[in-house]
Amino acid sequence: MSIVSRSFTTFLLAAAISAGAALLPLAPFGASTAWPHGGGGGGGNGNGNGGGHGNAGAMGSAQSASANPNINVGHKGKGASHQGRAASKAVKGSTASALGALNAAHASANALAHASPNSRVGKIAAYKDAITALNTANANLATAQSAFAATPSTTNQTALTAAEMAQATAQANAAQALANAANKSISTSSVVGVNNLLGVSLSAPTTSADLAAQAAALQTKP
Repeated sequence: MSIVSRSFTTFLLAAAISAGAALLPLAPFGASTAWPHGGGGGGGNGNGNGGGHGNAGAMGSAQSASANPNINVGHKGKGASHQGRAASKAVKGSTASALGALNAAHASANALAHASPNSRVGKIAAYKDAITALNTANANLATAQSAFAATPSTTNQTALTAAEMAQATAQANAAQALANAANKSISTSSVVGVNNLLGVSLSAPTTSADLAAQAAALQTKP
């Protein structure tokens, strides 16, 4: 083959190769999933978004779980408060039941002052007056005891004896007045309860227990 022929053949082969390359489809860089960069991008976005949503869900669940104990504690606190009020009402109801007719001591000062002596409120008023007289007798007894202790003379001894008798009479009168006003068995709690309603208290040497025992003994037996 001559040099010219070989040159012409080489030219034809080069032209054929160029034409074949020109016919191949050229995709934009990164557009095809066959390109490594494209695949890497897809996997990265997928994992990132999925992981983000997963983390957000986990955080939400954790916050919800953290909030629930606080809510439960609040409900328990309200429940405990409700139980406390119920217990207090039960105690008050029990006390009122034990006092019976002595609950009339709830009457106003005006009602007590103007009540009929034979009415329940009138009998409560008589008991209140008897407590006032008893406290006066207790104070007089304390004075007589102090005077005799300082000067044990005949005069002071006479005064002390009189004070003791007056105190005993006043306590008996208070016990009788309480027995007249009550319609249920009298106990120490009965004395404390009615005195609290009336706003009165006992002074030494009289105690609620002593007055309750004395009044209970004076109650009319069925």
